[in-house]
Amino acid sequence: MEENRFKYRCWHTYGKQIRPSIPGMIYDNRPGDCLKWLADGEDIIAIMQCTGSFDKVGEEIYEGDIIQSKSKMVLLHNNKETGNFKIESYEVRWEQEKSRWGRWDGCKFELLSGLQQEYLSKWYSVIGNIYENPELLR
Repeated sequence: MEENRFKYRCWHTYGKQIRPSIPGMIYDNRPGDCLKWLADGEDIIAIMQCTGSFDKVGEEIYEGDIIQSKSKMVLLHNNKETGNFKIESYEVRWEQEKSRWGRWDGCKFELLSGLQQEYLSKWYSVIGNIYENPELLR
């Protein structure tokens, strides 16, 4: 039997915690098909797939994570830095229609998987996830 090459983690509603994936659980092995709700007794489990990307402290980015970008503000007419930063938070999602990972800000979807790892490593941090910290998106 071929080993599962995808990484997952699970949100358990009964215990209100993120856990590694459940041994023996069957997955579809396709991105975007991993965020499913499964009943496990009284527990409801959301399965989240790893995107294969890492944030600026080396933390793996998973579906359902809330990532934050911090960008330097520059003046358009001379490209000089203002000393201010623009900070934005996004939910990591799979865009089924275009088969790609992306960031969702509540009204628009933007490509995540096309960003080079050095860009993610420089500007993005995982600050929580949609299950434990939904308020971080407000």
